[in-house]
Amino acid sequence: MAARRTKWHHRLLGTVEQRRRWRDIVLRRLGLARSHVPMELVRRRGWQQPNVVRALAADILLSQGTLSFVQVGAFDGTSEDDLTRLLPLGQVEGVLVEPQPEPFEQLQSRFANNTGLRLVNAAIAAERGEREFFRPRWGASRLASFDRGNLLRHGVAADDIQSSPVRCLPLDDVLAESGLKRLDVLQIDAEGHDLAVLATLDLDRWQPNIIRLEYLHTDSRKLDVCIAVLAEKRYQFLVQSRDLVAVRPILSARQAA
Repeated sequence: MAARRTKWHHRLLGTVEQRRRWRDIVLRRLGLARSHVPMELVRRRGWQQPNVVRALAADILLSQGTLSFVQVGAFDGTSEDDLTRLLPLGQVEGVLVEPQPEPFEQLQSRFANNTGLRLVNAAIAAERGEREFFRPRWGASRLASFDRGNLLRHGVAADDIQSSPVRCLPLDDVLAESGLKRLDVLQIDAEGHDLAVLATLDLDRWQPNIIRLEYLHTDSRKLDVCIAVLAEKRYQFLVQSRDLVAVRPILSARQAA
């Protein structure tokens, strides 16, 4: 009798793991999430590794002696999630893409003598040409985007938003002109435009080992499609704060070895 009740219970409610998964889905729909982060690390966030991509990229560099990367939305090369701190560690080559003129000038000033870097003053879009680009009236900002609503969502008043045309290139074109032979790391910070940027890259041609993008302001259905496409190419995923990190299995295997 007990065995029959157990089978009926599982058919109706599912296994413990299934119930946990559905609970997490419901919480996510409500804008909530469970966390198993130790309380001491919640209290002291500065103790956590803030940039898992930099750590993984450093491992590639130390393992193979070289590293190639593309960073879309590089801004001034010093803020938040840049990969340029790895430059002194070995043979590093990369492309820094930034559409805003002021931070691009800072990139030029900072990396003028680095022959391993190519700097591109453009935004990434599906087609070459120009598009209107929105940013705060007071100047360059990491909130700047093709999407005016992105600035509104971050509290920038409508009267304080201005637009100007920027040059646009597909990522495939940027790579074709860069001289890179391969791509180890692709990092995207395009304020809600991240999936559209990734769509301009031929993944079968370049097969980056690591892809990092910000998913916080992306359409959830489009994000699900993107994840499914990457999963079909056998990428595995890390979720860190507001970022999604996709890692190729060849890298995962080396990390586990």
